[in-house]
Amino acid sequence: MVTVKRGTGVFLILFIILIIGLTIIPKSKAQIPITVYGNVYMPDGSPASGATVTVKAGGTSKTTPTDATGRYKVDLTVESTPVTVTVTAKKGDYKGSASKTVEGSARIDVHLKAPPPPPPPEKPKVSIQIWCETTEVAVNSTVTVHGKVDKDIAEVVVVVKNPKGKTYKNSVSVENRKFDYSFKPNLTGTWTVYAMFEGNDKYGKSTSTSVKIQVKYPVFLSIQNIKVVEETISLSGSINPPIEDALIMIFISIDRGKTWFNIANTTTNTEGFFQLMLNLSVAGSLYIKALFPGDKYYIAAQDIKVTSIEPQAEEKNKVNETIIQELQKYAEENTILKQQLEQTAQQNQLLVSQVEDLKTRLNQTKAQLDQTLTQLNQLKQQLQVLYRQAELDQESQREKLYLYTAIALITGIIIGVALTLLIIKIVMSKK
Repeated sequence: MVTVKRGTGVFLILFIILIIGLTIIPKSKAQIPITVYGNVYMPDGSPASGATVTVKAGGTSKTTPTDATGRYKVDLTVESTPVTVTVTAKKGDYKGSASKTVEGSARIDVHLKAPPPPPPPEKPKVSIQIWCETTEVAVNSTVTVHGKVDKDIAEVVVVVKNPKGKTYKNSVSVENRKFDYSFKPNLTGTWTVYAMFEGNDKYGKSTSTSVKIQVKYPVFLSIQNIKVVEETISLSGSINPPIEDALIMIFISIDRGKTWFNIANTTTNTEGFFQLMLNLSVAGSLYIKALFPGDKYYIAAQDIKVTSIEPQAEEKNKVNETIIQELQKYAEENTILKQQLEQTAQQNQLLVSQVEDLKTRLNQTKAQLDQTLTQLNQLKQQLQVLYRQAELDQESQREKLYLYTAIALITGIIIGVALTLLIIKIVMSKK
């Protein structure tokens, strides 16, 4: 009975030591070894010696250099097969990659490609400006587009788009940095015109802003009858083609058309006729103008007639002087307004120059940002290589830890068995 108890005690001690050892060994999934090998070639087919090769498969990767013959070999362990293996190689600025599904071992060759050439430096652009004398014309009339550039170039392309969207391109010669182009719009509606320079070995492509031209049907306005009876003028006329309810504005001038004063408005009837009576306290030569300002479909039109009114009394002369003063005042106001418009035009021209300068600066800033982005991408690639190397170092340290743990466990088991045998021997010797 005593012997059985001693054997049972020894067995329990060995069992406890085994359980403790098993709990110390780290748990890991089964790993399947694979071997990947191959050659790396330069674009001309020669061996890429000294190239850096990275092999990735199943979440693990290893990096190795090629030998003098451009050959590489990598051993990996993965959780299952078949597995997709990707091999990337780099030598200087030359890069390449290849992939294959692997089970066991496989050869994967990589052909490096030359880096793309750097983009050419951005060329300075030509500033193009265009304008028309009027932006409202009659259909089938001649429209002339004027333009100028700020560089010495031979020609530009004037693009004309009709209301239906059809586009016409015409090459126009540039002389002394100026050009003109004429055409006849054959459709009513909005026509769009712009000029562009297609670029050469010295200057880049550029395009002007667009000019919108409203093309409408023509009309003919005529003052047909003027009757003067003392202080009253009877005025009649017509518009052709007939337009019902068309606005007709009546102006007079007592300084031979230099200054006009709007004294009345009327509208046409269904047949395009208009008629009105004017009571005027003026004398002498009188210019009368009837104006149709145009609408959505028809262009503006006018007619001017000259008549005379004999003075009737001294009071009329005073009234006439008052009207003259009012008209002169009106003319002075128009002169001031014209000066203000000219000043505004100069300010607009200055603003256009400032916008062009700002555009140039923005382009320069964009080029600098592109260069910075390229440098950041290069830094990112360098960090990725360092990260891969750190992963490899970490995996090597983990394998060493497993080995040391196993050695410690085995050593512990041996020591435990030796101590157990020693205890048994001591007990037996006492017996």
